[in-house]
Amino acid sequence: MPKDAADVPARPVEMRRKRKPPTVQVIASPAYDLLLSLFVVFTQRANDFEQDPQWWIAKAREKCSPELFATLAFFFGDEEESQWCASRLCKLLWQTPAPLDIPATLDWLAQLPVAEVLTVLLDRDGLGDDWYETALALLQPQTESTNRKNDQLHKSIQAFARRFPAGERAAVVRFLTEPEAERGRLIAAVREWYTLVFAQEEARITAAMIREATALEKRRDELPVEDLFTSVVKGIEFDLPAATARLVLVPSVVIMPTVFYFSWGDTATYCYPIPDAPRTASDSAAIQRRDMVRLFEALADDTRLRILRYLAERQMYLTEISEHLKLTKATTRHHMVRLRAAGLVTLHMRDHLSYYSLNREILDEPTRLLWRYLGLSQTPA
Repeated sequence: MPKDAADVPARPVEMRRKRKPPTVQVIASPAYDLLLSLFVVFTQRANDFEQDPQWWIAKAREKCSPELFATLAFFFGDEEESQWCASRLCKLLWQTPAPLDIPATLDWLAQLPVAEVLTVLLDRDGLGDDWYETALALLQPQTESTNRKNDQLHKSIQAFARRFPAGERAAVVRFLTEPEAERGRLIAAVREWYTLVFAQEEARITAAMIREATALEKRRDELPVEDLFTSVVKGIEFDLPAATARLVLVPSVVIMPTVFYFSWGDTATYCYPIPDAPRTASDSAAIQRRDMVRLFEALADDTRLRILRYLAERQMYLTEISEHLKLTKATTRHHMVRLRAAGLVTLHMRDHLSYYSLNREILDEPTRLLWRYLGLSQTPA
């Protein structure tokens, strides 16, 4: 996911264009970063993020017992290695009664109908148009306890599990057979992670989120939805499904430079990266250096230069780029995160498909950035 915006599956929605723009909701809740911090620490894509590895990776993992580590890795590890990307619980958090602290938010998740939580975790592409209704039916409390009824339920669960990749099927069976136990195991592990690791960073992260959300709410009253979106969600085209009634914007400290996108029903949630400290005039040189490093690092790689050459010819899907490069989709996705964060490519999402285009307007930016940083009075023609 977690994923970067290109990779998080969305539930089917009605695509007929609505005239009314979506309602914009700005949320500053550290519960989002609690879940996303687990993805940052336990995913095999940790190199996609710009966090201090001394805290986010090494020290955080050291605080986990072997049992806790195994549980968190199962729920929050690499999706392509049979995990449930429970950061998708972010799809539900906009409904949380505000204001709630993290322990209260976890209590709220523990009290939701278990089917509401587990269908979010099971959601992925390729399950068939009826997957949601089928999963709900399997999660309904059973009113009969005869062996024949239990045998039929077991067969139905096994059949549904075969829709998933082979490495995930045993876990799907466990989820559907013992849903309350699995939900409890997940929330208990997240609580322990909060106590051991995240609580120490909560005040810093919350302050940054509130600062950004306060500024964004002021702009919300002044800007059209599209302009507001593009001002904070960098490198992604504003083209929401027509049935989107609610756009949730969530500032996040832990995911720099990626964007996380979650769609559920008529609500689209975007978690976008922000700095963890306020920017001042004295920070301008440091910000310029960071922007230059990000841009030139994106360019200083043979694979990424090849990608830009492909995109100079036409827009391409991630799978196409992977095939041209003869790389896995996971590796290619890492390169696309870097290119998008540097502003060199734009991600487009339409009808459950995502593709990339070259951002031609930024091609002169390396020269402009360098001239501005060096304080030269004019840039070349």
